[in-house]
Amino acid sequence: MYNKLVILLGILIIQFFLCVKQKNTNNMNNQVSNNEFKVINNNKVTNHFLQHGSIRYDLFNKSYDDTAKILSGLKIKKEYYHLHKIYLSSWYLKYKNELDNIWNKYLKTNTINLKNWSKLNLKPINNKIILYPFSGPDSYSPIAFFENGKDFILFGEHSSGVFSNKDFFDHSKIKNKMNIFIEYIKSYLKIDQFFKTAGHPLSFKLKDTDIFVTTMIFFLSRLNYTILYIRKIFLNKKNQIIPFKKNKNNIEGLEIVFKENKTSFIKRLRYFTISMNNNFIRKNSQLVDYFTNYQSFTTIVRSSFYQLHKDDFSFLRNIILSKSIAIIQDDSGIPIKFYNLKNWDISYFGYYHKPLAIFQKSLHEQYLRKSITRLPFQYGHYRQNESNLIYVHRKKGN
Repeated sequence: MYNKLVILLGILIIQFFLCVKQKNTNNMNNQVSNNEFKVINNNKVTNHFLQHGSIRYDLFNKSYDDTAKILSGLKIKKEYYHLHKIYLSSWYLKYKNELDNIWNKYLKTNTINLKNWSKLNLKPINNKIILYPFSGPDSYSPIAFFENGKDFILFGEHSSGVFSNKDFFDHSKIKNKMNIFIEYIKSYLKIDQFFKTAGHPLSFKLKDTDIFVTTMIFFLSRLNYTILYIRKIFLNKKNQIIPFKKNKNNIEGLEIVFKENKTSFIKRLRYFTISMNNNFIRKNSQLVDYFTNYQSFTTIVRSSFYQLHKDDFSFLRNIILSKSIAIIQDDSGIPIKFYNLKNWDISYFGYYHKPLAIFQKSLHEQYLRKSITRLPFQYGHYRQNESNLIYVHRKKGN
């Protein structure tokens, strides 16, 4: 009897120390996660979630990344049986080969050339916050240009749709989803107006097919990032990010959390369904607070339908000019006349001859005098060697 009590007491002591160890491990995980997110946090929203536990960023669900990989035609681990079963099917092999061909044809060389060119021609930018207006589902461009970025803010008029892992337990649903996506992405990349965000195959029923968010995670996965978390978000009138829509005045959004490898910082991409014209901003005053909370950011503009040329987008234009440390844009971005040369250094790259819409005579003259070489990658509405890129960098002290 005595021996049994000793054994039982020993088991209880071991269990107690194991629980303490697990608790300490969880605390360490929480601390690492919080420290990582402090680097990319530039508003009170993320702190709210970290402090109140609404989202546990240290307990990421691995299924998000495996789901992203299976959608992107990439290899997954055998331990996820229901997904690995899809990976081994004959119809999926065809799907994977098609995506490989699309990536290799349209984006593999483009990505290599873009990154190499950026290292040679763009000044190092310490700012980690990247603003990308009129982005559509193009998560590719800001991350390809700014690999050191940590907080990516995208917005456009298209709804991001929803993302659910549940469909991946139903092979008929996932097969249908993949068939629709493969047709979409082929159309999306084949058109001359590369990454054009309106008037093209986004006429697919995005809310039904999740094409928008699928396109975003396709680019992230193919750029070798691990998807940690995907969730629907809403920006309320108090400038708070909440995970549910309390009323019609809340602005719809999408948040994707990802990282490059085990030792890298966590990165965050937020996409908001907003217009950002002056009238929309007047009706949604929280947008003013949201953007002014950021001390500064780096801005990228491409294929924006010349919206920033219009008076109706003057607020957004002024936000970009007042908050940006650097701006990368094509001719559809902010007109050159709005840049005060006392405050900005402007470099012209590529080719500017016959724009799709608004011809800027002064810009054409600058290109004739200052642009030396063609761009070795595709940017904006134009093909490789026909694209233009304007790099604007704020002068020190301004």
